[in-house]
Amino acid sequence: MSWIFEPLICAVIGGFTNYLAILMLFRPYEEKYIGKIKVPFTPGIISRRKNTIARAVGQVVAEHLIDISQITEILCSQEVSDRIVSGVLNYKVSLSDQQSEKIGEVVSGAICSIRIDKIVSEELKAYITAKISGNIIFSRLINEKMKEDFCNSVGERVKEYVDTDGKRKISDAVEMEIKEVSELTILEVLERYKIDSMEFEAVIRNKYKEIVEEKFVSIFETINISGIIENSINEMKMEELEKVVLKVMGKELNSLVVIGFAIGFLIGLINIIL
Repeated sequence: MSWIFEPLICAVIGGFTNYLAILMLFRPYEEKYIGKIKVPFTPGIISRRKNTIARAVGQVVAEHLIDISQITEILCSQEVSDRIVSGVLNYKVSLSDQQSEKIGEVVSGAICSIRIDKIVSEELKAYITAKISGNIIFSRLINEKMKEDFCNSVGERVKEYVDTDGKRKISDAVEMEIKEVSELTILEVLERYKIDSMEFEAVIRNKYKEIVEEKFVSIFETINISGIIENSINEMKMEELEKVVLKVMGKELNSLVVIGFAIGFLIGLINIIL
């Protein structure tokens, strides 16, 4: 039995050594000291290089995951355009008898009130979710908080633009004045003054599309995508980051342990033979 005992001992040593090496990638999470002397190899490699890893992941996501042209196409889709038009037409106007506002100003106020930032954020999040669904690594690396932070940032920038330049453009596009209107929706205002609602819808759709196509890219470029991802990873506790990495590379790391067992066993056999 001695011929099998030594290879088994070597296999256990080889597998355990690889397992310990994998643990040391993350642990300990913090520097350890004996008195004033720092213990070597603390913290673990990944724990020590967390900031560098976070920066690298952020750059990869920014360069390879986000396609501005595809996002623009989604925001200009019929479905999203319908949501914008529906929100505008069902916006309730509230004016006193003394007030007289241009319909363009009313419409721009309506767009600001329907949380276009939320619509953009939702659509962008759905796009990213669909984009990474077929990619095992991205789907495991990009968690919900990363998506929320990024999508909310884009939505807020779009909202800022709509509240300023976008609001002015829409207001200039529609010049008819509405008078003596109280507690009516935009659609009711159009019917009251016999304005073709289809033409009005076309104006809103065209202006919305124009804003997205002309300004979305420039808005997008002002957002530091890699920085958002990097900050999200840096804010994660090491326990969470360890779980994410093990979820992504669990099989591969387990394979290293198995390989350690196999190599150890082989070395034990060679020692016996020689």
